[in-house]
Amino acid sequence: MVWAWAIATLLLASGLGFLAGMTYANRSADRGFRKALKAISSLYALAMDSLDKAQHLSSLLENYPDAALTTDQVDQLETKRGSLVETVSRLVTKQREGMARQLEAKLKPKPMPLPLEWQRKSLDPATNLPDRNMFNANLRAMLKAGADTDLASGLLLVTIDRREQLKSRFGIRGVDDFDKGVAAVIARAVREQDLVCRLTEDSFGILFPSVDGDAGQKLAQAVRNSIRYHTFRLHDIGPEVLVTASFGYTACTPNDRAETVLAQAGDALARSSRRGRNQLHLSDGASVVHMATA
Repeated sequence: MVWAWAIATLLLASGLGFLAGMTYANRSADRGFRKALKAISSLYALAMDSLDKAQHLSSLLENYPDAALTTDQVDQLETKRGSLVETVSRLVTKQREGMARQLEAKLKPKPMPLPLEWQRKSLDPATNLPDRNMFNANLRAMLKAGADTDLASGLLLVTIDRREQLKSRFGIRGVDDFDKGVAAVIARAVREQDLVCRLTEDSFGILFPSVDGDAGQKLAQAVRNSIRYHTFRLHDIGPEVLVTASFGYTACTPNDRAETVLAQAGDALARSSRRGRNQLHLSDGASVVHMATA
């Protein structure tokens, strides 16, 4: 009888200790989780430690002399086991899938540059950039190369805001120097393989061959920021001139027509002009999205 009471007391103490330990562990896990948002390795270590402790306590309970659990207790253990196995299985599956995607991305060949040689037969006299005729010809060539190689590209239209006011203020000669400065700023912001063209007195067109959607958006952002943060002066020692612009970008998918992508970029540009200074909109043909400034 004494042995029975001793065993019962020990089981009760163990059970209370187990419950207290689990309660503490849960609270500790919550605190650890909040900290682990900043360090995923800490969360992983906490999870592994908790699993080790649960396994150890379960082993003690399994090997305890004459331990007899009730039907409800066994059912609860069964439920916990199923939930734990399901959760860990989902975690492992999700991580394996992520690893597979990362490996696939590393092994996936990078897009090859489009086989393009830009035409520069006709240049804008003020900026020495290809003019509107060359822009149209090069746009068609870029789209054809994209269709032949199944590679996407991009088109960005840029309009300088209130250029006519600068012209009336500083004269034709002064604004010509300003145009050269704008062209140089844009050219420095793009890649070597890209083409900057002057379309009208206050607008430019930039062709981005061999870019996907994300890369094209980043390039468009880079052009916007180059104008947004540049300090413009008509002369080296002249006063600073506030310059803003509007931007419209569209991705060019294989088999797109020149008229189609021009209309898409033009729509995005028009929305930027209506919204205000240094605004950028992106068009995919189905929708137009505003790209907020950083």
